Amino acid sequence: MARIPRKFQDALFTLYHIISRGNNQQKIFKFKRDRKKFLWLLHQAKKHHPFRLYAYSLMPNHFHLMIETIEALLSKIMHLINNGIDKKPDLPWVIKNGLHF
Repeated sequence: MARIPRKFQDALFTLYHIISRGNNQQKIFKFKRDRKKFLWLLHQAKKHHPFRLYAYSLMPNHFHLMIETIEALLSKIMHLINNGIDKKPDLPWVIKNGLHF
């Protein structure tokens, strides 16, 4: 049975706890270089759409971000991060089930 869609408001000056995990819980960070590429991608997203990054945690099969939006909506920020991941063919992940609290 499908889950009930969560209510989500994309607003400026809002603090979000974001969780994204690999497809079928597969590892998205297999090597140290994968983590470095993700952090580079996060930095690029921050340059294009400024936001405050309060904390992050990179686990083997998922990541957590604590982000406060400033100039861009969360959807724009996450679009850059997730599409950047998809455009890197040497990164072994597919992000699925992103949660925004």
